[in-house]
Amino acid sequence: MTRSEVRFVGVDASEALRAHTLKRVESHLRRFRDEVTSVLVRIADVNGPRGGLDKHCRVTVKGPRVGARTVVELGADAYVAIDAAVARAFRALSRDLDRRQASRTGGASDQRTRRGTRSLRVATSPRSGASTSLSRASR
Repeated sequence: MTRSEVRFVGVDASEALRAHTLKRVESHLRRFRDEVTSVLVRIADVNGPRGGLDKHCRVTVKGPRVGARTVVELGADAYVAIDAAVARAFRALSRDLDRRQASRTGGASDQRTRRGTRSLRVATSPRSGASTSLSRASR
């Protein structure tokens, strides 16, 4: 079970903002349920009433195989900063897990397969309305 926590510092802790944050985390977390043990999202107002790019969102994702990954985003709006930070954190997690998988399986065989086959897409004229996909082995 993954523990998700949202903390607010200098920002109104509205239920709508908390629900939005948890919804974003849950939607990105589905793929990584077995890899992630906790997610901490910290939302802060850096500049106070002065405005500008002052909403600071820090997302920390922890898991036994990936350690801790932290991503920070700044934005004029808390919702935008949350969306960007959560998406970046889970993209980084995905890259880390993909790298681990590639190094565990040797990675080279996977790359050889991708390099060995080329797909060509040939579009035909609009009159015929058909397109053809060709696949051939590279030399």
